[in-house]
Amino acid sequence: MPLGEAPIQIVPKNLGDYLEIQTKTVFQSGMSWKVVEVKWPTIREAFHSFQIGAVAVMDGVAVDALADDRRVIRNRRKL
Repeated sequence: MPLGEAPIQIVPKNLGDYLEIQTKTVFQSGMSWKVVEVKWPTIREAFHSFQIGAVAVMDGVAVDALADDRRVIRNRRKL
């Protein structure tokens, strides 16, 4: 995304859309937005396409697995 250009806006259709945008904001905070954009498809996959029920049941073991998962940006504090 060129400097000064606003991010693509979406019209949320379900709670998962809100969760995805909030999660993306967390990952982009303090990091290169370009890196997050490039990895976003695999991050979505790792987070079950942000389906609320699937994410809600993720426990400490699941977070530990994500910390070693190359599909995500492995920053434990962001996970």
